[in-house]
Amino acid sequence: MRHLFAGATLAALIAAATAVPVVSAHGATEPTQDRGNQIRSEQAKADQTGRALGFGGGEKLVVKDVVTDSDGSSHVRYNRTFNGLRVLGGDLVSHRDKAGAVRDVTYNASGKVAVASTTPRISAGAAAAKGRAPDVQQSSAPAG
Repeated sequence: MRHLFAGATLAALIAAATAVPVVSAHGATEPTQDRGNQIRSEQAKADQTGRALGFGGGEKLVVKDVVTDSDGSSHVRYNRTFNGLRVLGGDLVSHRDKAGAVRDVTYNASGKVAVASTTPRISAGAAAAKGRAPDVQQSSAPAG
């Protein structure tokens, strides 16, 4: 009988905990099933956002997450690409007010992308041969 009571109590606690939205230390709610819709909505506006931020040709924004605070303001996290290649250190967060207007942008590194060239220095065949060269150490252990 004691096990039945403990099990029922545990089930009630789990049900209560999952029914209440979780709030982070900053007052933002944790992602909900709505998250996918928010990400898709922001991705549809990503080109417009990139132009507003002054990004040049070839630069694109890819929405990674949207967090909405309890006051209705939001934070949209982006990765940036240049001609289809991810820009390392190019991620940024757009901080918006309740109405959706951008209040601030936090860049991981620089707001500007400077690429000397996208022309390869060696051919694809030479790169493949070098990758298979015996002096290149390869691990058989899975990456992780």
